[in-house]
Amino acid sequence: MNRAAHMSMRNVSRRRDATVRVLIASDGFCLGGLVSAVNSVLQHTRHDVKFYIVTTAEELPHLRKWIEATKLHKMTYELHALPALGLQHVKIRATELFPELGGRLVYLDCDVIVQGDIWELFSANIRPNHYGAFSQNCVGPAADMPQVRKPRYGAFVNLRHSDLRAPNMDKDDCPFATGVFVANLTLWRWHRVAEKMQHWLAVHRREKIVGTHTTADVVEAAMLIVLYGNVTVLDPMWHVQHLGASYNSRYSKQFIESAKLLHWSGRFKPWSHRAAHAQVWDRYYIPDPTGQFRPARKRDREGLAHR
Repeated sequence: MNRAAHMSMRNVSRRRDATVRVLIASDGFCLGGLVSAVNSVLQHTRHDVKFYIVTTAEELPHLRKWIEATKLHKMTYELHALPALGLQHVKIRATELFPELGGRLVYLDCDVIVQGDIWELFSANIRPNHYGAFSQNCVGPAADMPQVRKPRYGAFVNLRHSDLRAPNMDKDDCPFATGVFVANLTLWRWHRVAEKMQHWLAVHRREKIVGTHTTADVVEAAMLIVLYGNVTVLDPMWHVQHLGASYNSRYSKQFIESAKLLHWSGRFKPWSHRAAHAQVWDRYYIPDPTGQFRPARKRDREGLAHR
């Protein structure tokens, strides 16, 4: 691709009247998280946003009713269903699931809250030859937290794999995080990125591609392999991670309020019994009109009230 084509693509994808496209997926466990994340996006932007929402066929009627019975019915969105096992692959299958989409797409995990204008994330700098903008795991505000210190590339990807013994992949490089990112789908499609990631998922069934880190997973490993060396570093304030690593937090209230995106990655979710900074998540939670999803902390308080 020549430089003029690159610049044209960048200008089109970042024009001020562009609709921000957001992809988010959830199973039943995280459905309230998805609703809260979507609500947080809408509360902090005046730009047009279209959501591409993926859940299971079992949860689709539930989520549709949740949206239609609340203020979210005014938003622009599409609902799609996949088998539960396919939800974790959504982030790498965007060009396949939504063949009409080109240009930029924001991907969000379902356990995030957006406190900045999503337009700023959508229009983040992406170098012309890069597939997207991602935050790095070993830099930013969480890098010095002992309980969540992230190791290097070699811990997430099995670099001893027979197909990965290439000198251009350094085990000590800093891996990027895949829970929040901005993708250049046009480049993904031109370079067949989704197909390459699917290839590595197939390879994994014969010989593991994941590293030894306890949080390593195959989808993340496939992304780290295929996108290696071709991602732009995202402002870390747009991905403050590991709020779910423990029920305590080293972050001050002032820092949390200044962060543009909060991510409860880890086991302690803000709708569970104990989680750090859960009160921030509570601001954006819209109660489920069907009563099927109820945050555990609220159930605990109700139980105490009836004793």
